[in-house]
Amino acid sequence: MVGGLEHVFSGVLPSIQVLNLAANSFAGILPAIPADVANTLTQLDVSANALTGGLEQFLSGQFPNLQSLNLAANNFAGALPAFGNELSLPVLTFFSMADNALTDIANAATAFVGATELAVVYVLITLKILCYFFL
Repeated sequence: MVGGLEHVFSGVLPSIQVLNLAANSFAGILPAIPADVANTLTQLDVSANALTGGLEQFLSGQFPNLQSLNLAANNFAGALPAFGNELSLPVLTFFSMADNALTDIANAATAFVGATELAVVYVLITLKILCYFFL
């Protein structure tokens, strides 16, 4: 599939538990998931696409059953937001943001305060080293 995810989440069955949209060439921002879908999801994988932007809109809500969230290998940029108590992920055990364009992970320790079951977090950033040669 090619294009954005705007219409994908609105067409998802409200009782779906596992949604794997990995490696589909989706581009653009990751839109908010409707509350009825967010309430039943246990696994969401949108890795290996071309998604961009921040995570504030997408991860603003309640995900009471989400256990695995894979956002790796996209083009998310900037800092990992400090969600604090605005985000509810009480049973999340796996989270990956590896291979994105994150520039700051200082908030990683506090980003998922409500995720008390979180066991695995991948937020690896690639440091870009600029070399200047003077003649």
